[in-house]
Amino acid sequence: MIKSRPIRGGLNDFRNSYNTTQTDIPELSNVVGYMHIDDKGLKNLMIDLILDLQNLPAAHLLPSLNGHKVFHNDLLWFFSLVVSNDFNIRLVISLLNKVLDKASDIDI
Repeated sequence: MIKSRPIRGGLNDFRNSYNTTQTDIPELSNVVGYMHIDDKGLKNLMIDLILDLQNLPAAHLLPSLNGHKVFHNDLLWFFSLVVSNDFNIRLVISLLNKVLDKASDIDI
């Protein structure tokens, strides 16, 4: 499925937005930079990423990992988890690194 509906440049807007907001603090454009971003900043980054992922065609076609029919529905569930106060936002750093480093679709 991911081969027929690849992400390709579908997350470029997210990457560009992140890079634009970090230009005045160069060390924030690398992996170590996340340690300088507070939890609210990480939460906002993750919300932006989830919204971009929801707009990808693959999100509407890939099967759910949790029995929610399609992956798009998993993203809706994850969105509610991220915005809650019961989620350790630091757990998403690995995913953010993969997206910003342009990892393969399968790794993301």
